[in-house]
Amino acid sequence: MGSAIQMASEQPQAGVKGRLLIADDEFQFRDSMGQLLRLEGYQCESAPSAQTCRQMLKQRHFDVLIADIRMPGNTDLELLEQIKDLDLPVIVVTGYPSVPSAIRAIKLPVVAYLIKPFNFEELLKEVERALEGDIASSTHHPVPPRIAFTPPPIETDDPLMQHIYRNNPQVQLEELRDVRELSKREREVLLAVLRCGPVQDVAGTLRISPHTVRNHLKAIHRKLGVRSRAELLIRFGPVRDAPESA
Repeated sequence: MGSAIQMASEQPQAGVKGRLLIADDEFQFRDSMGQLLRLEGYQCESAPSAQTCRQMLKQRHFDVLIADIRMPGNTDLELLEQIKDLDLPVIVVTGYPSVPSAIRAIKLPVVAYLIKPFNFEELLKEVERALEGDIASSTHHPVPPRIAFTPPPIETDDPLMQHIYRNNPQVQLEELRDVRELSKREREVLLAVLRCGPVQDVAGTLRISPHTVRNHLKAIHRKLGVRSRAELLIRFGPVRDAPESA
C-alpha cells in the first residue's frame, strides 16, 4: 500500500504541466522562481544543496532540473557529473559564468546556460522547450547549450571588442580585454576564424597561406589562453559581419 501511494504521489497532478526541481543555495531565487513557475502550471520542489538534490532525484521523478553551478556540494558542475546517467534535461543558472564551466557543460546534459540576472520569461521558455523535447542533448550531440542573460553595456572604444560583444553578449568584458594583446594581423585572423571557421577559408579570405594562418592561430591561442579554434568559438561565438576596422 505504501509503495502504491508513493508511486501515485510521483505523478504530476491533473492539470500540472510537469515536475521541476530547483537546486540553488539562494532561498530568494528558489522561492521566487518556484512561485512564478507554479503560477504557470508547474509542480515545483526545491533543494538548497547538491546533496539534497541528489537525494530527491533518487526518491522521485522530475522532468527538468534547474541547478546553480555554485552551491554546497557543487562548485564546478560536480552534481551534473554525478547525475548525467539519469537522462534528465538540466538548465544551468549561475551568477558566476566562466569559459571552463561553459565548455564542461557541452559534455553534460545541459540544455541551457542562463546567467543571472535573467528574465523569468527566458527560464520559462527553456523549461517549455525541455519538456517538449525540443532540445539537442549534449550527451549525444556535441553542440553548446543555449546561453541567455540580460547583458550589461560594454565600455570600450576597441571596435573588434565592441563587434564581438554585439554579436555575442554572453562574452565577459574581462575575457575580451585579452584581445588588446593581439597584433593587427592576429586580430584579422581571429575575426576571420569567428566568421569563417576552417583554416582554408580563413586563408582564402585574408589572401595568405594556410601555414601562415596556423602560425597566427598558435600566437592567438597562447595570448588568449585557449587550445583550439573550437574553444575560440565557444569563448567568443561566431560573428555575422565584420566591423569597419579590426
